[in-house]
Amino acid sequence: LVAAALTAAQLVRGASGMSNAFDLAAAAKMRSSGGSGSTALAACAIEEGLQKYVLIRVGERHLVRGAVSASYHRDAAEPTVQQLRAEGAEYEILGGGRISCDSAARRIDIYGYSMGFPWADGEFRHDITAAVVQAHYPSFEVSTSNDGY
Repeated sequence: LVAAALTAAQLVRGASGMSNAFDLAAAAKMRSSGGSGSTALAACAIEEGLQKYVLIRVGERHLVRGAVSASYHRDAAEPTVQQLRAEGAEYEILGGGRISCDSAARRIDIYGYSMGFPWADGEFRHDITAAVVQAHYPSFEVSTSNDGY
């Protein structure tokens, strides 16, 4: 009975929202490219509310991508990865976590980790994410924490 209520994607990917073998394999395929170009994409694209996010390195630039609707971190990364691949840009997804954006309070909290995109060097890099976000939202208070999922 419970399975009947799940969407086809949830049945394949897992209904829990936690990474599973399918998600981990898909994330591994999109983690980096061997392209040579760069990109003119905006450095920061996040939404109002609680969302999963990824930090992507493109050449010397960093891109932050979040999506409230993302069930998995790869869902937050996928639209940008598709654009970067189409442009032939070299990129690497360094890791991810959660972002909570509250425009009314002018506050953005960056924390946690991604099971699909664990931090590439094993070290949380919310500091880089915070710098990108702060540049895009200069009047907001931006905080980071390595705690939480």
